[in-house]
Order: sequence, then C-alpha cells, then structure tokens
Amino acid sequence: MDKIIKFANMIKECDRIVFFGGAGVSTEPNKAHIALAELEQMGKLKTVITQNIDGLHQMAGSKNVIELHGTASKFYCCSCGRDADEAIEMIVNGKVPKCKECSGILKPKVVLYEEMLYDGVAENAIYRIENADMIIVGGTSLAVHPAASFV
Repeated sequence: MDKIIKFANMIKECDRIVFFGGAGVSTEPNKAHIALAELEQMGKLKTVITQNIDGLHQMAGSKNVIELHGTASKFYCCSCGRDADEAIEMIVNGKVPKCKECSGILKPKVVLYEEMLYDGVAENAIYRIENADMIIVGGTSLAVHPAASFV
C-alpha cells in the first residue's frame, strides 16, 4: 500500500490528532502549516505543539497552538513581570524597550537555552499528547529537551 494512502487512512480513522513540530517546518506559512490548519478546521487535529517561536501556525489559521518555547510577538518586563504590548512599537522607533511602569527591561516571551518552560506549558502539552489517538511528528529531530521527552 502506498505510504501516502496509508497515512491518509490513518488520519481518517483518528479524531484526536496532535502535531508535534520544530524548526524543520519554520519558513513563511507553508503547505505544512496550511494542511495542519485545514485538519484542525475539519475537527481532526486537536492541537499543534511547536518548539518554534515564529507564530507561523497561527498565521496559517491554526487556533489550538501550544508554543513550548514561547513567542517572539509578546513581551514582558523582567523586573515587574507585567505584559508589555508597547515593546514592538519602541523597537520599531529605535528605542530600548523599557517598562512604562517600572522602567525595567522588556524581554520577548521566549524560552532561551537552560531556562524553564513557562508555567503550565509542559503539563498542557503532555496532557494533549497522552489523550491523542495519533501524533504526527514533523520538522524536529527530537533532540531538544525537555520537549523531546514529551513524545
């Protein structure tokens, strides 16, 4: 049996699919992102779990996305912890992004190497994986931990 037909049949049989992906699918919203969004719209794909911080899954139309390593589109204050929507405007205007409340440095909501994942993210991803009837892994070598241990 052709591998593509076999894969399509597996998708037809499943209703709780989770996609687990990484940098290998991280280029401007591509056919993989679009296909995953379509599977979600069909009710087949329940969650996209991504190691990427680029927001490409959301740009392609996916709604249920767990960003293990955060997102480069949101910022917070390293001093007071406040979410800081003004950071991107400051950067575009050539200013150092600082908190308007406490003047602390604003940092993108991304997890850097050796930093802990944000609260609840790992537990949510593991729950979705445990309750899936199919996991599609793409664009990752499963070498970055702790994410690699989830699958």
